[in-house]
Amino acid sequence: MHIIQPDRTVRRTLFPRARAPLLALGALLWVTLTVTALADTPLRIMAANLTSGSAQKYEGPGIRILQGLDADVVLLQEFNYGSNSTTELEAFVRTSMGDGATYFREAGASIPNGILSRYPILEAGEWDDTSVSDRDFVWARIDIPGDRDLWAISVHLLSKGASYRNTEAKQLVGYIQRKGIPADAFLVIGGDFNTESRTESCMTTLSQVVSTAGPYPVDQKNDGDTNQNRNKPYDAVLADADLGAKQTPVAIGQNRFTNGLVLDSRNYTPLSDVYPVQSGDSGTTNMQHMGVVKDYLMPDPGTGEDPPGEIADLLITEIMYAPSSGGGPEWIELYNPGSQAIDLSGLLLTDNEGIDLNEGEFWFTGGTVIDAGGYLVVGASTTAYIDLVWSGIALANGGDQVMVVVDAEHDGLFLEADVQEGLTYASIWGGNGNGYSLSRTCLDCEASQASSWTASLTLGGTPGSENDTL
Repeated sequence: MHIIQPDRTVRRTLFPRARAPLLALGALLWVTLTVTALADTPLRIMAANLTSGSAQKYEGPGIRILQGLDADVVLLQEFNYGSNSTTELEAFVRTSMGDGATYFREAGASIPNGILSRYPILEAGEWDDTSVSDRDFVWARIDIPGDRDLWAISVHLLSKGASYRNTEAKQLVGYIQRKGIPADAFLVIGGDFNTESRTESCMTTLSQVVSTAGPYPVDQKNDGDTNQNRNKPYDAVLADADLGAKQTPVAIGQNRFTNGLVLDSRNYTPLSDVYPVQSGDSGTTNMQHMGVVKDYLMPDPGTGEDPPGEIADLLITEIMYAPSSGGGPEWIELYNPGSQAIDLSGLLLTDNEGIDLNEGEFWFTGGTVIDAGGYLVVGASTTAYIDLVWSGIALANGGDQVMVVVDAEHDGLFLEADVQEGLTYASIWGGNGNGYSLSRTCLDCEASQASSWTASLTLGGTPGSENDTL
């Protein structure tokens, strides 16, 4: 057993996950904006059997995939690197996960299981897998954000037959039940199950303690298989009901994967989203598995399970739909007039021109929060005053609809009752074609009324600050 204790508390930014150079992944940047991680913290859990070459060791391709997917907890198989000295293993963990990462690796196994974590590992151990001699089941209790611990189990089931895998699954369920994991703790089992199908008997057995039902993670081609030939579902992240209830879509760059992501570097675009992954990494010699990730939202300590503020308090206060030539991009300003932060995680910003038409969409990723009295500017391209860059939204100069929507199914389809804040503006309301924004004149007035809006007094508007028309 070996655990690196963290030298600091690792906290995650709530913006699209930044990519760092190969040996600098531990550097986390805190951006001072009105958007802060005051509510739910994204937790990314990954199943990873990503060794390559002829010695079942981690090499450049597997390390790059670990870096690119940027997980908080990794359930790792075939945990070998270099000569497996303590110095080399610690270097591998820090290169893959960043400074302050913790890990546990089973002892005395030729292809050991392990667990890597950006959060403190409070205790860890291994359970004997009597069906095989070269690895065991590895478990760890991890101090994740919030008041509940995560119990994580890394597994590598046998490849020689479904009946053998079911025997292992029965043994594992017995270990879990005897361990006495608290009922209010979170449980996840992940790794290389070597399953030929989703309905194997081992999955039925494991369903006693975790959910093994779909929908399942997929790649950009909607393929959920995870072996190199992409025809078998070898790898999985399986959560219990409590943790599963907190699952949120995996958002990487402008891509969203509602049920989790299977990363195949050979078909993922753009690769810049998962830097430093290279296109051939998933197809390198003896890279027999794809990485699988799922995201969950964990409440920060002291915030409880409820969002910190009411979504209904959110206001659309300014819209730049017709900027002057060379004057910058289109943008929409949101404002929180309340005394508590508002969590926007999973909400939809859209310029739909009719309910259920599924036009332009921008989804707020997990952990996106507006401070009390704060502003959030979402726009078409990066500038100094735009906090988040949308994709797919294009505001019409003659008039368009702008809405913030609760969409529990994350499918872009919603009813009028799901609209939390919205309006349909017309060019005669102001701000058409002269570089001035459409600016709200009254915070207490209905957004849908023309009398609530006029052209800004300032060329370019006042993004990120109080309107000059109030």
